[in-house]
Amino acid sequence: LEYVTQAVRAGASGYVLKDSPAAEIIQAIGAVLEGKTFFSAGLGARLIHASATQSPIERLTPRERDILDALAEGLSSKQIAQRNDLSVRT
Repeated sequence: LEYVTQAVRAGASGYVLKDSPAAEIIQAIGAVLEGKTFFSAGLGARLIHASATQSPIERLTPRERDILDALAEGLSSKQIAQRNDLSVRT
């Protein structure tokens, strides 16, 4: 499931398991081409279960954790942006 999470964070619109039938792979390609998302049927329940067992902190990306830590330190948005080479608007 970590691969799926990483793929989604990287911008993937879908994920098909390697043992999926050809018809499902074709359906996934069609859905993504139409701008929709597609995930193998077996992934849904597993992702929901994994998400429910993780704390909100565990679901954050490393950058999100860094920013949360900076907020906890009392840094301003401007200071956080400078520290992370970001625009203040980001």
